[in-house]
Amino acid sequence: MSYFERTDIRQEAKATSGGLQPLNGTLGRLVQLGFVVRDLDEAIKRFTQTMGIGNWKCYTIVPPVLHSRKYLGEEGLFSMRVAISTDAAAGVDYELIEPLTGPSIYKDFLNSHGEGLQHLGYERIASFDDTLKAFQEKGVKPVMQGQWGEIRFAYLNTNDRLGTCIEFWEMPEGYVLPED
Repeated sequence: MSYFERTDIRQEAKATSGGLQPLNGTLGRLVQLGFVVRDLDEAIKRFTQTMGIGNWKCYTIVPPVLHSRKYLGEEGLFSMRVAISTDAAAGVDYELIEPLTGPSIYKDFLNSHGEGLQHLGYERIASFDDTLKAFQEKGVKPVMQGQWGEIRFAYLNTNDRLGTCIEFWEMPEGYVLPED
């Protein structure tokens, strides 16, 4: 069961984060490692054989379920295939992303680095808008964002500062991921 599906872990994180200093005042625990791949099916096989990760849930994320897209501040035309699996021992989701259409940070990453770890996904402590604002006030702008069903997501351009991108999202309490 992925972090997205585990309301118990999200509620526990909120309850226990009171004693922790959230990152940038807005982010909590690291909950996702996002890898960009050229071929999702082949990547699933490699991750399963090499790391023993299984129980992948796959989604094709395209309009109209994918909407309100922005890439580098302009209207976005991107879409993607995604596979998510949870490493229960580590408490983290592995997300594999195969870009499909349109310019995207995923295609940019593949062109400049090849396949690999493209982003770190964090749970939010503050609201989506407050999190975005807090980073923008530090000069960190979103490079890609959108909405998948009712899940709002944003990727922040932290590559020059941290060597990787940061993703965060907002999902209504009890929300169930859209079926593929």
